[in-house]
Amino acid sequence: HDWAAQEALFKSAIAAKPLACVCEHFGYSLMLNNAWRLGEAIGEFRAATDMLALWPDSQLALAEALVATGRAEEARPHFDAAIDLTTDSTLDKWIASSEGTETGDYAAAIAALRNRQLHIAEETREALLSGYQALASGDSHAKGTAVDALRAIPRDKQNDRIATMLAALGANHEALQVASERPSLFWRRSMRGVLDDPGFPALAKQLGLMSYWKSSRTKPDVCLTKRAPAFCRMI
Repeated sequence: HDWAAQEALFKSAIAAKPLACVCEHFGYSLMLNNAWRLGEAIGEFRAATDMLALWPDSQLALAEALVATGRAEEARPHFDAAIDLTTDSTLDKWIASSEGTETGDYAAAIAALRNRQLHIAEETREALLSGYQALASGDSHAKGTAVDALRAIPRDKQNDRIATMLAALGANHEALQVASERPSLFWRRSMRGVLDDPGFPALAKQLGLMSYWKSSRTKPDVCLTKRAPAFCRMI
């Protein structure tokens, strides 16, 4: 992962006005997202939506980044825009079923997962339902049972929502393993505890992020908070 080279290319493309288009801003925002520089990523997502307001992908990406920074209400109009613009009639259910771990709206997530219009493997559906039900109840035994159900899903079927649910349930090490090849997941609110896992610094180094942050003299947004994770001291 040559993060610095990617960033340089995107900056050059954006600077080449008036040739720069929405794809440059969107691509750069995704790169910043993956490097956990969310404040800057949101700015690029906004530029992309300003240039092409009728593209659901940029609306959805902006909404997810806003939720990750604790701005759920500000994200809502962008989720609604993505739902209105898409040809996928189940996008509202996909959003509800995945964003529940981030927003705490467990009731909406449970309702979405129970809707059979949402095509999802039954094993995964039941495991996610058990996770949301455990989160809603706060029962520690139910949480443990849900974690077991999620871990029982074959590794090749353990997707993003499995990772964030494991993290939301407090199974940080398991979530780290599932999300190890998906750096964009780590900036989600549900994954905050995963950043304190002892194995996280090694993964960040493996992904090339530690060297990128050092060489670019940047830090992920989480390292600028009062309760910064321990890995921030290594940058």
